[in-house]
Amino acid sequence: MGQFQLREVDHQLGLAELAAQLGLLASVLILADAKRQALKALRRTIAEAHEILQTSPGLPQGRTARANELLGDAVVLADLPPHRRTKES
Repeated sequence: MGQFQLREVDHQLGLAELAAQLGLLASVLILADAKRQALKALRRTIAEAHEILQTSPGLPQGRTARANELLGDAVVLADLPPHRRTKES
């Protein structure tokens, strides 16, 4: 009888660990989806800013060209794989 109870406890612990791991995986997937959605929103914002620059009168002192360069850089950074992005300290 004691051996059966031990197996049942082991089984319950195994199920609890599996449930915890599945919960962690679900959290990771939700975060990954949130990051994808955030990057899509960022790309849309960049595209809109680029369109505004293209359809507006030019800014003085070469600012339109510089703004377009910065938007281009932002697109490149948004498209980089996560492991290639660096964090400034």
